[in-house]
Amino acid sequence: ALFSSMIPAVTPESIEVYHKYGLYDGTLADVAILSSDGASYAISIYTKNKDDSDDAARISVIREIAATSISHLFDGTTPLSPTSATSLSD
Repeated sequence: ALFSSMIPAVTPESIEVYHKYGLYDGTLADVAILSSDGASYAISIYTKNKDDSDDAARISVIREIAATSISHLFDGTTPLSPTSATSLSD
């Protein structure tokens, strides 16, 4: 489901994730607060296209940015590696 296919898909269980995704007029976004061991960070990832024809590619980019952020913000934490999304319903 779209609800969990972006930032939560790469967030390990050791990190609490509170997020809100959005899909409107070609914009696909996921915004999250990530918390672990007393540290919390907010990340916002927005993508834009004229339509939703490349949703799988944009989900992959959001996951890649989130995974890189997690590995840099939470030292020693390895992000999850979900299978590739093929659509917003995956």
